[in-house]
Amino acid sequence: MSKKDVPHLVFRKQPTIVSEDPFKTEKEEQALAKLIADKLQKYEDKIAKELKSLTRELAAPAKLTSGWDSGDLVEEGMEYTEKGYAKGVILSSKQLDPLNVKIDINMSSPGVNKTIKNLRGKLSKRVDEFGLKMQDVYEDIVYRGIESGKTFDQIMEDVRKATGKGITEANQIATEIIVNAARKAETETFLNVGIEIFRWITVTDSRTCETCLALNGQIYRWNDLEGAYINMDSKKFLYEELEDLASEFGVEDWIVTDADGPPIHHAGECRCHFQPVMTYEQYQDTRGSDKIKSVIREV
Repeated sequence: MSKKDVPHLVFRKQPTIVSEDPFKTEKEEQALAKLIADKLQKYEDKIAKELKSLTRELAAPAKLTSGWDSGDLVEEGMEYTEKGYAKGVILSSKQLDPLNVKIDINMSSPGVNKTIKNLRGKLSKRVDEFGLKMQDVYEDIVYRGIESGKTFDQIMEDVRKATGKGITEANQIATEIIVNAARKAETETFLNVGIEIFRWITVTDSRTCETCLALNGQIYRWNDLEGAYINMDSKKFLYEELEDLASEFGVEDWIVTDADGPPIHHAGECRCHFQPVMTYEQYQDTRGSDKIKSVIREV
């Protein structure tokens, strides 16, 4: 089997150069990160109050009585999550204009409400996991500190260092949540209007990983990406059913994906998104012919 015999070999244009976040959600990410960081700082203050009495009594507890409480964090955070989702819808609408596909943006439709509910669940789960993790970190610091004879100030110095690392993680969580909301809006919008062919777009800078760079500019059919072999040299990718052809190039040179679209790795770090190319009807009209090549070259 040769490349020209492959029915679903993806035709690739020159890489698209994108230097900034397409969703433009930096403001929402920063706002959510501040909410999480402020909650963590208040938790640190509770730890400090409890620690004072513990160091006076020279007792090392198995657990702190000051546990993590997400409180109103999820409710407040959803304000920015929903704004991130809305920005994803706006970007999708703009990208559909060249295809003459118009959408009716209804942010209170049953489908959108269901997605917002799911996003709320993800935010709640994420901040709870983060809070319980920080609780374990603080408990370990306090326990070991008292056991080793450290003073209040020495233990609090370790606590503050942990808080600093926690704030860094809070920034990552915020980006993950907001970008995921925007990307979810983009995906749903395109699929709802019947987009079948996409181009993979990523931000191209010093932070971009090799996998995302290899995918940048690729044209693919929705759901066909799962199990694809991505060749890091030729920057083309083939599908799972074509393993014999992949072996011809050396399987060790290929990355096997398990996604059907962005993000290809950790959601808070992957800055990839979609660009619509063809609707399902357009795809069916061109499938199995050279016409699809000319259509893709034009986008």
